[in-house]
Order: sequence, then C-alpha cells, then structure tokens
Amino acid sequence: MLDKTKWVQCESFEQLYKAAKILCDEREVSYFWTAWNSMKVNLPFWVENRMCNSDPHIVRAIERIWYGAVHSYKSTGVRSGLVSKDAYKHGGMNDHCISPQTVGGFMMDNPKRFLDNIVNPTFISEDKKVKGCLKECYDVWTLCNITNCITSYENGELQKLKRNIPTENKYAHLGIQLFNKKTKLPVKDYQPNLPKGYTQWEKDNVIDQSISCTGITQYYPDVKIKSLSTAPPLPV
Repeated sequence: MLDKTKWVQCESFEQLYKAAKILCDEREVSYFWTAWNSMKVNLPFWVENRMCNSDPHIVRAIERIWYGAVHSYKSTGVRSGLVSKDAYKHGGMNDHCISPQTVGGFMMDNPKRFLDNIVNPTFISEDKKVKGCLKECYDVWTLCNITNCITSYENGELQKLKRNIPTENKYAHLGIQLFNKKTKLPVKDYQPNLPKGYTQWEKDNVIDQSISCTGITQYYPDVKIKSLSTAPPLPV
C-alpha cells in the first residue's frame, strides 16, 4: 500500500533538534543529542586516526563519547527484567547487554548510516514520526541502555571475552542462565538485541584483535588499500 504520509526533511540544526526531542524524553535528549553531534564533528578525526593508526588514544576517546552519554543518562540503564541465577540468589549489578564504547566505534565506522544527514537524511512526519540517520542512531542508543542484573563476577568474566567471543554468544559461552524476574521462568537461548550488521563488524574489527592504546602496534603496512570495513582493530 502506498504511504501517503507527508514527511519534512530536517536540514537545519533546529529541525534536527526537534526530531531528537520527538525521539527522546526531556532528560534523555540532552545526552543523546550531544553525543550524536559530538561524534559527527569528530568523524574526520576518527577516519584519519583509525585508518593510519596515528593515535589509538584518539580512537578510544571518540568511542568514549557514546559510552559517557549512555552512562550519564542512566548509570543503571533501562532494566530488562532479566536476572542471572546467582544474582537472584545473592544480589547483583546492572550490566549493559552490549558495550556502549564498542558500539561507539561501530557507529563511527558506519557514518553514512548513523551520522550523515545528507546520505541518510532525517525526516519528520506530520504525525511526529522520525526516520533517517538520527532515528537509526537513536535505535542503537535504545539498545545500548538495556541492562541485565548479574553478579559482579559474571560481569568481570563477560568483559574478558571482548576480544574472543561475539557479544551475541557471550552469555551462552559462560553458561549464564537468565530468568524473567516476574515469571521466574528461564530465558531459553538468550541473545541480546543487537544493531543490524553489528556481529559481522565485531568479528572483523574486534574479535581476535589484541590491541592496547600504546600506539606501538602497526596494523597495516599499506593503509592506502584498506577500507573502513577492514580498519584497524579498536583499542581497549
């Protein structure tokens, strides 16, 4: 069926901010909007340092923009209502299902999808719906805020898997069984909700990539033939 909805393209700062306020609640917009704009501004800096490995610290600093915004908005996250067996018995902490810092790198590596308002322009409909890069970025923001209740030990073990196991398989790899707090029923074959394309990107850029922010490692002898899809592994 033909969509007859009238959409207005957001080209100015004011129009984009209006779209952000439609997507977010009153407090949330401060963090999401600031993070989105900060990442857009730093995109040329990201490409330069990501491709040429001129300063891995800069790569990490840009990733942390997204991390900082997510944790500042709600340090406990948006609770999923899921709890691990040990956390249910002994108490636990709120663990973000996907790493906001790593996701920050994912979005910076996919700027046309999440940050480029020319290639993937943002629109507002007459009934106040939003589509385009700002909406796609917000959808990822929503996923990054989801947390499960697990023990601090389980959280530490999950963090150790960053370079070894894709996010979608981490809970299963450690045998962490989650339960629904309300129904007390176990969650079968749990996998977190992830952005489209995230797992493949993670395999290409994170898994089996041992790297620290020392600036010593030379990723590629000839960066001229490399594209962003095979950019250097992200720093820890």
